[in-house]
Amino acid sequence: NDKQIYIYKKGYYHENGIATIRELVTYYLGETYKEYYVYETLAYIRNSSYVDSSSINHGWINFLNGLYNPLTKKFQKHTPKIFCLNQIPINYLPKATCPLWIKKLREKCDDEWKFNLIQEMFGYCFLEGNRFEKAFLFYGDPQTMKSTILFILASLLGQGNVTAFSLQQLAEDRH
Repeated sequence: NDKQIYIYKKGYYHENGIATIRELVTYYLGETYKEYYVYETLAYIRNSSYVDSSSINHGWINFLNGLYNPLTKKFQKHTPKIFCLNQIPINYLPKATCPLWIKKLREKCDDEWKFNLIQEMFGYCFLEGNRFEKAFLFYGDPQTMKSTILFILASLLGQGNVTAFSLQQLAEDRH
């Protein structure tokens, strides 16, 4: 929406910029407040700080502790100069490993290609957009970690960054 004003807080841009600006104009103008001052302020900010949607994210993954570019392998502090609309709710730790995850996943994946595919699926989810146009569907016997894999993935990405529908919803709801 080209009318939206985003506000930078805690490492990324939030959608509540208009409400924040209204609040600040009201506070600072006090008794001299006029409603049209808000509209003029909003118009000025929109016109002076417009960001083209093609410049959003730039391929960076926004973690709690900074920005990571998986193509250049560069990690840097948050900056309002890189326009990110979401944030992964975990810290990026380049040397971190998860031996329990690897062990359990290997136990459930009877083929190496399945293990690699699940790891690759996780990687796709951290990339911006949907440039590879991939979808994944888990099908199999009970107790094969399907739900656990999806739970872990959603936890890593953050609930605010995940949308999920059942196959039944996709097949039955035409909207």
